[in-house]
Amino acid sequence: PVFGSERTFIGWMFVLRGTGNGRFFLSTPHRKRHFEQFLSAVALQNTPVGTAVFKGASLRLEWANPVCREFMEEEELSEANALGHVLSELIPGAEASGLTEYFHQVAETGEPYLASDFRIDGFKRGVVYCHLAIIRLESHDHEEPLFLFIIIDRTDEFKTKKQTEVRAGIAETGLAQMEAVMNSLTEGIIIINLQRQIVYTNPAGLEIIGFRTSDEALRSIAVYQARFLLKDLSARPLPTNDWPLIRALRGETFLDLELIVDDLKEERSWIGSFSGTPVRNRQEELIFGVVAIRDITKAKQAEQEREKLLASERQARLDVERQALQKQVLLDHIGEGVALVMPDGHLLLTNKVALELTGVQERPETLEGLLPSDALQNKDGKALAQSEVPTTWLKGGVFFTEEEYLLERADGSLRHLLISVNEVKDRTGQVFMVLVTLRDVTELRRLEQTKNDYLQMVSHDLRSPLAVILSHAQLLGLIARDSRICNSAQAIATSSLRMSNMIADLVDSTRLESGQMVLKTTCLDLEWFIRDYLLRMQGVMEIERIQISGGRSLPPVIADLDRLERIIANFISNALKYSPKGTAVEVSFRAEGEWMVVAIRDQGKGIKASDLPHVFDRFFRVRSLGEEGIGLGLYIAKNLVEAHGGKVWVESTPGIGSTFFFTLPVGDRETKK
Repeated sequence: PVFGSERTFIGWMFVLRGTGNGRFFLSTPHRKRHFEQFLSAVALQNTPVGTAVFKGASLRLEWANPVCREFMEEEELSEANALGHVLSELIPGAEASGLTEYFHQVAETGEPYLASDFRIDGFKRGVVYCHLAIIRLESHDHEEPLFLFIIIDRTDEFKTKKQTEVRAGIAETGLAQMEAVMNSLTEGIIIINLQRQIVYTNPAGLEIIGFRTSDEALRSIAVYQARFLLKDLSARPLPTNDWPLIRALRGETFLDLELIVDDLKEERSWIGSFSGTPVRNRQEELIFGVVAIRDITKAKQAEQEREKLLASERQARLDVERQALQKQVLLDHIGEGVALVMPDGHLLLTNKVALELTGVQERPETLEGLLPSDALQNKDGKALAQSEVPTTWLKGGVFFTEEEYLLERADGSLRHLLISVNEVKDRTGQVFMVLVTLRDVTELRRLEQTKNDYLQMVSHDLRSPLAVILSHAQLLGLIARDSRICNSAQAIATSSLRMSNMIADLVDSTRLESGQMVLKTTCLDLEWFIRDYLLRMQGVMEIERIQISGGRSLPPVIADLDRLERIIANFISNALKYSPKGTAVEVSFRAEGEWMVVAIRDQGKGIKASDLPHVFDRFFRVRSLGEEGIGLGLYIAKNLVEAHGGKVWVESTPGIGSTFFFTLPVGDRETKK
């Protein structure tokens, strides 16, 4: 059934093949007045193939569906504009290809014309290959004949088929050429498949390995492993899984792997150089392993003889290399002060920078003349003992890197120098020269001192008003009767204490990094010290959450009172800050030999395993906890503990809490008394 717009029934389409004259005809109930409407409906339902109707001996186009019009390069024309054109106008090359003649043939015989891979030249897009059918439609005797033209463009398919055939021919030719090339190679070629079966060996491979025929070589890898023993050049047997053929099957690529091959059957040994690679298809799937073999037995023997001949030349070349090395070292370090010194202290070379840094006008004969012992001081400006001067270290065979000295030059000026003394060895491992480098850090030390002075000044100016604010807030919290005023006073005191701690962290950080921290230790009762500290922090810190547990017979610890308070303050404030309000923070002690172990345990969110190695780093903060801070508290606490000779560490379980540990040295009770 054929339907028009709005599902209006138009008629039936019958395509019949009779047993008589074999003519095709079209039948519709409404005859020709519905013919154009009928063909349009058929086109809408049969768009995958090109369909057209031509009329008369001139082959004028009566109707064509969009696919056919696109094939005829008339897609830019509407259906109405395309009608009336003859076949030769719509399909260039219709005459030359014989298409017009086939239409006339169908008109005379009534037999349909069918063709596969029909070639048509003349299109703008080039040669076209198609499947087509020409069918004469039944019409009245007095009417011109109608032809149903059905066409399918197979150009891409035909070209692909041709390309495939060409590639197959090329591949077949390429394989023959490749086999001819491999057969002419002097290197042995072995190909193994995924079933560990040797599938190809060229003639050179047969000769190198020791096979007489290809059938003898095309065996499984197990046969090879039973006949041959592979060893490295130190004669250690090679595991079978590390054989070159197996490595290539594992997808490894390697070059010039030198191995000793023992042929157990022929009782002979030879040295081979093996190179291998995997072979993959276009889908990157491993399909083969290829190994190339070279017999380098004679080359190895020649190499050993050559080494003997070269040995006699090495000593003569050694002195020349030493001189070249001296110049090269000088060039490589020309940006700093450089001096080349003999192990006995005799000066070989100095560059211009070294003379400028030391204030020496002319090159001296010895290192002592360049760096006089009486002109050198340590970095703090104190006199050096004779055992501490660079010349003494040099004569004793002691070498060092970037030791800082203060040099008083001949003009009276002082320079901070980083001095490095490094040995230079020849190929035999003997020290034949010493490299001394000088780097001026005077300006850097001046800037560091300026930074320290500025930080000290700022911290002093900030601490003074903070102390007043803190003391008044604490006093206000004690005398106020209104709970709101008490809460506000506590908030002011807490914030003031936090700012004071931040300032102290910055000052202590600077002192620790510059080496200016000096401890004044004493022997004290740690539990008493912590309880006294918490009593003083009442109203500023949530001391009611802190629980102290320890033994009464614990020994005293040795610590600096001020620094110990900073350690306790940082650990306890950290535990209170990162644990929920109302939860307990436990402080416990235990003695372990010569150390007191202190643990501060909270019930916070815990710390992720990836953050644990960094919690004591400078400026590090755990972002997931969301608390403010500058990230110096734990860093300062760690450095202060280490300054006492102790150590710090942390244990944490996410969702349960964290425990921070630190140790302090213990004293005896007599010392405490």
